[in-house]
Amino acid sequence: MDSVVWKRNAVNTLTNYANQFLKIVNSFVITRVLFECFGGEGYGIWTFLWVFFGYTIILDFGLGSSAKKIAAEYVANRDLKKLNKGISTVFLSYCSIGFFIAFLTYISVNLFYVHFDTPNGPDAFEVKELFQIFGYSMAVIFPFGIFSEVQTGLHRIDIRNFVSLGVNILNLIGVTVLSYLGKDLSFVMSFSLATHLLGPLINLLSCFLLIKGFRIKSSLFDKAILKETFRFSLNSYLSNFIIIIVQKFDQLIIGFFLGFSSVGFYQVATRLGNLLKILSEQYQDNVAPLTARKTAEGEDTALGKWIFEVNKLSRFFTVGILIFLFVYADVFLKVWLKIDDPEIILIAHIGLLYTAINSIQRSVSCNFLLMSGEDRFLAKASMLEVSLNIAISLALVKVLGVIGVLLGTIIPGIFIGQYIYLKASSRTGFARSKYNNSTLLSLCSLAILHLFLRAELFEFMSAGILELGLFFALHIGLVILSIYLFILKSRDRQKVNGFIHSLMPFSMGQK
Repeated sequence: MDSVVWKRNAVNTLTNYANQFLKIVNSFVITRVLFECFGGEGYGIWTFLWVFFGYTIILDFGLGSSAKKIAAEYVANRDLKKLNKGISTVFLSYCSIGFFIAFLTYISVNLFYVHFDTPNGPDAFEVKELFQIFGYSMAVIFPFGIFSEVQTGLHRIDIRNFVSLGVNILNLIGVTVLSYLGKDLSFVMSFSLATHLLGPLINLLSCFLLIKGFRIKSSLFDKAILKETFRFSLNSYLSNFIIIIVQKFDQLIIGFFLGFSSVGFYQVATRLGNLLKILSEQYQDNVAPLTARKTAEGEDTALGKWIFEVNKLSRFFTVGILIFLFVYADVFLKVWLKIDDPEIILIAHIGLLYTAINSIQRSVSCNFLLMSGEDRFLAKASMLEVSLNIAISLALVKVLGVIGVLLGTIIPGIFIGQYIYLKASSRTGFARSKYNNSTLLSLCSLAILHLFLRAELFEFMSAGILELGLFFALHIGLVILSIYLFILKSRDRQKVNGFIHSLMPFSMGQK
């Protein structure tokens, strides 16, 4: 990849991490503020509405991925007419989904409001008002979500992230100030929803600024384009929707067969796996738009070489983070959540291993296959996986309990994941490429270092979450340094040096 694309990948990744970090802080602070100002009932209503309407993502039907693909192909072909027709068609389709969300809100409020009574909390009519505010706001917000996908397709993930950072900071400050000023829950919620609409509108404006001649018009709606993109959208939808089912179905089985306390037990045990996934899969956002672009340009050989390098980088970074989280999983749980239950720690270890394997197999491969014409293959593989997941989980839950359900996710996940990985490797040729022995040596050295130092550092880390966080940050620094020394080629190291140099306010030696 040329230096411009390389730099764009770096900026996209850094802003991805910044965005994820702020989301975690945002969630932590707002949860505390809402609990203090509105109590458990108020926070419960807030959470319920976000979760309930969060499932509107199911109504996407893969059109977001189509918008991303159309934008990426525009970068390759500069076909403005097709871009405007394609995005207008997808946006107007999203608008119809927005009307459906408004209709769903109307039906829910007028037929089921009697179930909104909450003991010791807001009465049914107040909850009805909150539900209306939230539902109708989401109906307006939903169609504009397409423009963050357009930015991803244009390979301007950084703009999407800067907008998200600004919105989250504004939301954090506004919700905190308004709550402590004594404003009621409906006012605070209205402000939060307004900020979430502001983000997509800014994304829309940025599309007009990035693309000269960009237009969204009802007259540009094209049934032929909708039909052309529908197959891809449907396959993308099946792949992504089934992933959601796999992620949530294990909790449903545990709750139904083992009780709600076991669901909480399972969620706690898998928190470290979620952390590993967040930390190891931010660079991979660049894979989808660049794959669509390079495929449209016919640069399959160059794309294959880059996919191999990304896969190597992803593999090393994932295993590097896994080493720390796996060795200190019990310390993490004790310091972070005050948990020392052996069974939870065991499930955490199993979950970490599976998350790492899953990330190595899919984080690059799925993005590549989806945008290179293998969307139907991914849809079929995902359907097979969810079928096996349900069957194995149901068979093992009564015998092995929570671990049985976890195995029901892991067994088909690993086999289908390897099938996907091999398919991607055969398409790109990275299965025939060899890794440098220094990569394995550096990872082994990190693992041995932590095992050797664990006893000496245990008391230091047990002092608190701050000490643990600092040591974790130091470890990530070592992993990044190892990537610089052992993974990157000399020309890539020169690009890193140039990128760091460009961030400096002045250059050494200049007057």
